[in-house]
Amino acid sequence: MIQSHARRFTLTRLKLNRLPLWLMFAVGLLIGAIGHGGYRARSELLALQIVEQHRLGDTLPRAARVLARSQQSFGMLQRRSAERADALLDNELQRLRPTYQDRWNRFLAQTYAAHFSGDELRSLAEQQDASPYFLKFVASRNLVIDGMTQRAAALLDDYAMHAAEAALAHAGADR
Repeated sequence: MIQSHARRFTLTRLKLNRLPLWLMFAVGLLIGAIGHGGYRARSELLALQIVEQHRLGDTLPRAARVLARSQQSFGMLQRRSAERADALLDNELQRLRPTYQDRWNRFLAQTYAAHFSGDELRSLAEQQDASPYFLKFVASRNLVIDGMTQRAAALLDDYAMHAAEAALAHAGADR
């Protein structure tokens, strides 16, 4: 009896019972979305921890190198300085890497977070290859590659293009 009286008093006092039903529903959805966003953010932080701990993002320069070699500016670089083209490109990829690495790692973490639950990621972060989800982690390679193709294509294109153009500029300056 006391609880129901206290509850009625609180609802009346806060006038929640006078709010339109649609507004109460909207507030509920908002609270749920905020909670879900927090869960997603925690999963992405766990995934980022795994990506950085195991240096999974170290594939960035290699992937950009493959793409950069197909750029028109790299073809021009090869015509100008065939024997030094790869070395110039590799130097530029390393020089520009810090500009792109953090975003690449975040995209990679988002991709892993999309394929693993928070509990699975926590287990992987804490137990590493002893985790019961380690085989799933290894088997997810193609899913992650597909996800990165969608998430990070523009970043990879930009990185490869800037590296190839900078290498070409260096080849021209060295002449």
